[in-house]
Amino acid sequence: MPYIINPKIKYEDMKFDIGDYAAERLYNKKCKTNLKLINDGSITKGNCFNYATKNYYLEFCEDALEYINSNYKEVDIADIKIRDIIVFFEDWNDEICNEDNIQHFAKIVRTDNTISGTIIRSKWGQDGIFEGNINDLPDIYGDTVKFYTKKTLKSSLKRLIKRNIF
Repeated sequence: MPYIINPKIKYEDMKFDIGDYAAERLYNKKCKTNLKLINDGSITKGNCFNYATKNYYLEFCEDALEYINSNYKEVDIADIKIRDIIVFFEDWNDEICNEDNIQHFAKIVRTDNTISGTIIRSKWGQDGIFEGNINDLPDIYGDTVKFYTKKTLKSSLKRLIKRNIF
């Protein structure tokens, strides 16, 4: 199920090439976010989808979405938990919520099962890893999110049985 969010960092407020620590201070002050820099870009590797999935073999967002669809199941916000994945989409609608409009991936680190009470960690491109509320991200990452939880062996077996694999 998709959820509409309200990103606090607007594109016109973004500053590029100022460094991760300066970005943290700027966005917290100017955009009223509560971002916390976890690691700066000089010591991190991969992109947002690599960080969120812990799979550093993935090269593109499309690969990451395929990986998520194979290994995770979409869940309602009421069912999310720590280590689940959140995917950000731009210009979402029922027909178009796919690799064409994926903008960002993150993982959940704390939640009270609401948008305002869910804290995520994500890698911002080649920059650092930031932690903050779902709405503390730049609007270039989209205005719609979906949540995914890792499939369990039990749910995978049920799916195979339904498909008459066994």
